[in-house]
Amino acid sequence: MPERRERGEPTEEEDALSHRLLTTSQASLVLNVHANTLRRWSDLGIIETYRIGLRGDRRFRLGDLTKLLSEEVEGEPPRPGRPRHAKRPDPAT
Repeated sequence: MPERRERGEPTEEEDALSHRLLTTSQASLVLNVHANTLRRWSDLGIIETYRIGLRGDRRFRLGDLTKLLSEEVEGEPPRPGRPRHAKRPDPAT
């Protein structure tokens, strides 16, 4: 007989899936953003990144992506980088 679990508590399969690591391309498809946007969010600490291999390739946990999506749905969108229309600092000053 399967163990009883609390409502909302993830099953073992759901827990294992949330720890699955995705490449930058895969994660950007999940979030529907450009890969460079995802890299910038990683650099800004908006989403946690795991570096693997000698090259330091980025990997993203599926659970972190779904958490970011749920925060966005609840009215807390990711903190964006500098808007495209923002003025650049004047190098003369």
